[in-house]
Amino acid sequence: MLKFKLFISLLLTGILFCLLQFPIGSIPFLGSLTQNTPLANLPALGAFISPFHGFWQNGQEDTKVVETLNIIGNDFPVKITYDERMVPHIFAETEHDLYVAQGYVCASHRLWQMDFIRRAAAGKLSEVVGKRALKVDQANRRLGLLYAAEKAVEEVKKDPLANKVVSAYVEGVNAYIKTLSPDNYPIEFKLMGYAPEKWEHINAALLMKYMTKSLAARESDVEMTNVKALFSPQIIQQLFPHFPSQEAPIIPTSKNWDFRDVDHTSPSETFDVDELLNIPLFEKPSPFNGSNNWAVSGTKTKNGNPILCNDPHLELNLPSIWYEVQLHAPGINCYGVTLPGAPGIIIGFNENISWGVTNAGRDVMDWYRVEFKDEKKDLYLVDGQWEPTTKRKETYYIKDAKDVTETITYTHHGPVVYTDTSSKKAKAHQHLALKWKGHEPSNDLLTFYYLNRAKNHSDYLQALDYYECPGQNFVFIDRAGDIAICQQGKFPIRSGEEGRTVRDGTTRADDWKAYIPSTHNPRVHNPMEGYVSSANQHPTNADYPYIYNGRFEHYRNRRLNQELERMTNITVADMKKLQTDNFGLHAKEALAVLLPILKQQNNLDRTAKDLLTSLEKWDYMYDADQEAPTIFELWWYYLYKMTWDEFAQADDQAPMLYPNKFETVELMQQEPQSAFFDRIVTSNTQETLSEIATQSFEKAAASIQKYKQDHNTSTYDWLSFRKTQINHLARIPAFSRNDVSIGGNRGILNAMSGTHGPSWRMIVEMTPNGPEAWGNNPGGQLGNPGSENYDAQLKSWANGNYYKLHFLANADTTHRNWQQQVLK
Repeated sequence: MLKFKLFISLLLTGILFCLLQFPIGSIPFLGSLTQNTPLANLPALGAFISPFHGFWQNGQEDTKVVETLNIIGNDFPVKITYDERMVPHIFAETEHDLYVAQGYVCASHRLWQMDFIRRAAAGKLSEVVGKRALKVDQANRRLGLLYAAEKAVEEVKKDPLANKVVSAYVEGVNAYIKTLSPDNYPIEFKLMGYAPEKWEHINAALLMKYMTKSLAARESDVEMTNVKALFSPQIIQQLFPHFPSQEAPIIPTSKNWDFRDVDHTSPSETFDVDELLNIPLFEKPSPFNGSNNWAVSGTKTKNGNPILCNDPHLELNLPSIWYEVQLHAPGINCYGVTLPGAPGIIIGFNENISWGVTNAGRDVMDWYRVEFKDEKKDLYLVDGQWEPTTKRKETYYIKDAKDVTETITYTHHGPVVYTDTSSKKAKAHQHLALKWKGHEPSNDLLTFYYLNRAKNHSDYLQALDYYECPGQNFVFIDRAGDIAICQQGKFPIRSGEEGRTVRDGTTRADDWKAYIPSTHNPRVHNPMEGYVSSANQHPTNADYPYIYNGRFEHYRNRRLNQELERMTNITVADMKKLQTDNFGLHAKEALAVLLPILKQQNNLDRTAKDLLTSLEKWDYMYDADQEAPTIFELWWYYLYKMTWDEFAQADDQAPMLYPNKFETVELMQQEPQSAFFDRIVTSNTQETLSEIATQSFEKAAASIQKYKQDHNTSTYDWLSFRKTQINHLARIPAFSRNDVSIGGNRGILNAMSGTHGPSWRMIVEMTPNGPEAWGNNPGGQLGNPGSENYDAQLKSWANGNYYKLHFLANADTTHRNWQQQVLK
């Protein structure tokens, strides 16, 4: 019997050993069980769990303090000092060596992240993830991200300086890759069963185009075209105005424009689509992407020094989006954050200036309806003539599946993204070509090269001249006490309603004709208000000579300007408090209308009355432990849904654009009897705001009561309702962090949503002796989930604390001088 048990044990061990040599998805029984799940794409686990080559090798801490790099091809050794948070301070004797070292160090900490993002941009995730990533890959190829990156590389190689910087960075990344063996690959390579490839020039361009898509590819042309087909011009003007009634633009309204718009040819007539465009659209960038930045002059600060603040709002991932670094070489001493895979520093400061960025939100993406001569799509109609298209063959190599090949047709506008073959629902004649500024070659890298070395306001403006897309609001301070902000980008000149709806692709009269001159972009220097700010709102009021459109913020910006206007004797601690401000202006303005309505209702049950009392006592702070934010947001959800049910009904036929929160509140304030408050589902009655305010509150109360019963709790706090989480970039659960305890909300300065929020917080005071800076990010410096520096800063970030940023004058400082300072 004992021998039999031994035999069975050995047999099972042998079977298990054999199974571990194959990917789970390829094992017949397990493959069927794990189909369409992440487990189906796991590699053979034998090598992964090996104690000699597997994940065990990735659990070691990186405890380097001082490192000297001697890389073949470098002119001199490079000294790298790591501080207490593993931020590298790179000291090189030549510019070439500096960027080689930056590429090497960043790759040593973030190589898999760099590789995964460039694959996503290039439409090559399927190669390592499998067929579940095919739709994402097809979307990015059809949108032309790879095509745009190829053109960007061509432009960079034309410029000796830009090419030298990128080449040195690429050299450093490859120098690190050469040091690797399968034993010490980053753990994600092992888990997903592939190896790092040689780094190429195009990868830096792909990373930048990926960010460009996130920030400059959110338009609503198709949706607005459908709105226009269903609603009157009067309703469209009311619900979708060019400018809000309450203005708090980036450039103060006191600004006098000393130029006129540049003359250009307008379209001969408005292009009207004669039917709804029922096109299944690709997923668009999140509306939660945004940012805050501002600067206050010494006239408003306690110490008489200018202070700059910046917090870009993006989808939060692990590893962290940004990589913190100091770069020091002859002609440069700069500190800040960069995107892993890109040379230089994107947000930061040097001895003389500091700068930060927020997204402009301007629309630089237009769709053109194209008419092909026949189904071959070799010719398309332009001004009565058939012109030839170009074709681009795209092949998707899919892990554990057959390759997929498709042909993407290009017109002079750009790729025909939506055609009769792009989906089962597409109609034969609804072909849409894309014109996008992101496709055009530019050398944006040089902006950051020169900002890293800038000394004053003049240098700042000269650096911005190189920047084209995605449009950004560059805020600025310098040692001389100057403050400034400029919305920089290359924006098309428009007339009337151009760019809001789908345009006519059969005539060149509707083509982009020219761009707004850079010197005419919205900017201000040392305004009398003593501060400058941006929070993704309109850059100007209606007096600006040029027409533009986009998707803009209406609450964060007003709260920010209200606070900056009243504040005096400002300190860094005050700025920290403002960056983490949880006050909800939207809730305050909406409840000013809704609460009086509800207080008149006599038939509310006890639960509803208790919730109403909570709202009446609320200070409008979206703190994690408060229940009032949950009550209001649920109420608003049902109220908004009931109000715009006409749009929801139309959305079943074709994609629709919905009115925003600001216009909804304004309708509540000005027209409580509006027909939009009448619900479609109740054909026998006609509701007003009063009725649906009550009905929506009752639904919210029922939802809250059910949650409390289901979870056996007496409160439904904001933390439990919103559930903030920071996912691993590949959505690997063990490497993600759930239930992050933090307040804030979309439309609030502390702009936290479920998965989006401040990806980097920075405060810089420019003193006579140089910069004093503080910062934090939701994660850590390293990409290795086995390191404490993978997410060491997360809790401190969630608590609203900041670390002192060590800006070194030279390489003589050693680890013995590091002292962790935290601003609470």
